[in-house]
Amino acid sequence: MHSTNSIVFLAFVICFLSLIHLTHGETYFNVKGKVYCDTCHVQFITKATTFLQGAKVQLECKNKETNEITIRKEAETDESGEYHIKVKGDHEEELCQVTPISSPDPECNKISQDPFVKNAGQISLSHHKGITSKTRNANPIGFLKETVLPQCSEILSQMGVTAYGLVP
Repeated sequence: MHSTNSIVFLAFVICFLSLIHLTHGETYFNVKGKVYCDTCHVQFITKATTFLQGAKVQLECKNKETNEITIRKEAETDESGEYHIKVKGDHEEELCQVTPISSPDPECNKISQDPFVKNAGQISLSHHKGITSKTRNANPIGFLKETVLPQCSEILSQMGVTAYGLVP
């Protein structure tokens, strides 16, 4: 009787370990982020910000040494301006970033050309960097509104920000 129990227990352990391997064997990440209309041309979210449904972004990973593109995926934002991209594999030896492609709003579809403004959000797609979650949150991506909204000066003043920096 004792050996039968041992065999059953051993079989159970083997099956359980096999199930763990199946559920944890494949590495994947969920990249998510928001796309907004930068109504004040400040490159960050304010009270006047609106989020864009139907905007397109691209996730691209490149080998750090060869600069070869290893993955390229596009996504479109939902009604809240959020996108989700599922990525297979660990990309530890790669530089990955999310960049804007297009905005459905003809009044808010410009990408900043300012050399000091980064239009891409770098993101780590590796479990070897100390991040345990499979979800990766990218920085918000903004398209510039054609004309700055009139209320932006007041909004920025309330935040303690001016076009030239902090309010004294």
